Amino acid sequence: MDEWWTFAPSDFLLYSRASYERQFALLNLAVWPGQAAAMGAAALALMLQAMGGRRAPMAAGLLLAGLWLAVAWLYFLDRHEQINFIAPVMAAAFVCQAALLAAVAVFAPLRLGGARPLGSALAALALFAFPLLPLLQGRAFIEAEIVGLAPDPTAAFTLGALAAASRAPPVLALIPLGWLGFSALALWTMGSPAWAATLAAAIVGAVALRPAAGATA
Repeated sequence: MDEWWTFAPSDFLLYSRASYERQFALLNLAVWPGQAAAMGAAALALMLQAMGGRRAPMAAGLLLAGLWLAVAWLYFLDRHEQINFIAPVMAAAFVCQAALLAAVAVFAPLRLGGARPLGSALAALALFAFPLLPLLQGRAFIEAEIVGLAPDPTAAFTLGALAAASRAPPVLALIPLGWLGFSALALWTMGSPAWAATLAAAIVGAVALRPAAGATA
């Protein structure tokens, strides 16, 4: 038996890059034309977060929670579990994040602060630029990763929304940051150039959240 220090990260990868990328093609085919609904819900969440009163930001937080639940069910349990036996654990983490977002939405709704463009920019990039990554890699657009369907853009979008808020409990960023770091490592291990975009989203989100985490309403 090999000693533990002789193992490389690739030795723990349960699937190939081709299998991983094909999951998004199959997912997009299965939910079509649900991509428009997912992206519309994410955009609506940002707009509601910017509105006054309590109900609009509350609805925004509940929409964000819904996006995380959708990824847990549609991607991890319905798709990713076919190639990764720990997918249910990942789904559970996304459900936990959804519960946290829902709790904050009900008891302390987040509102856009108006002075954190980096967060808004990250949310916009996650919404509109992440789906273009396959094209930049010479892959088919059917493999696009969409907010509310794929985990990476959903985590990046959420970090952007949190960073743009006037106040955001730091606990809300733990799972999105942890997921993006884990995903970047997995993508790098399987040789996908998308790891750079995923890691960049985590770094930008962490930097953008620094002033937001300590802000008050």
